[in-house]
Amino acid sequence: MVGPSPELLELARVLGRRGEQVALMARSEIRLQQLRAQLEGEGVPCQIFAADVTEPDSVLQAFTKLSRWSPRLDRLIYNKGAVSSEQAVQLTESEMHRVMSVNLFGFVNCFQLAHPMLKRTGGGTAVIVAGGQRSQPPESGVASEVSRAALQIYASALRREVAAENISVCELFLGRVRDRENVRELLPEEIVAGLLHIVDHRPDRYVVGRLSGVEE
Repeated sequence: MVGPSPELLELARVLGRRGEQVALMARSEIRLQQLRAQLEGEGVPCQIFAADVTEPDSVLQAFTKLSRWSPRLDRLIYNKGAVSSEQAVQLTESEMHRVMSVNLFGFVNCFQLAHPMLKRTGGGTAVIVAGGQRSQPPESGVASEVSRAALQIYASALRREVAAENISVCELFLGRVRDRENVRELLPEEIVAGLLHIVDHRPDRYVVGRLSGVEE
């Protein structure tokens, strides 16, 4: 799991109790140690690997350690997302690069190294939690929009290319829920339910709630 959120930690608990080995990946070693202590305190063993997904060498080092720990990889869950509020006329090259580095290139860096491991397993699943831990705000800037569109295009092409290898590329979109006259953010249990659905059923795309521009 790359970019563990509270919802992904709950998913880790479920998968750990099913007998799966769980690995967490994030940039902060200190944060990872805290998360591991939390899970192991609840009886869910896990391993941790520190990596900056925007740095290919950092990701390579983490996956090298991961492959030594477990040569088998059944699932990659990518949950990293950067948000920008800048509009097109304000957008700088450095800001576009920052957002694209996390939202697109970070997944590419991780998948390229996960791919041979998934193949050796005989197939598996790559899950992209689109937009990061929560759906994007309606006023999100052009860099966020462009990076999301680029990731969807990449995921679609990747899905076709690896289908013969029994590898699924699944996108989970987190939207909002209309309660009577109000629109609210998803509840944690609704996100966990969506994660479990995509893990168990491996659809190409799955939307929890409503997300503008994505069909349910």
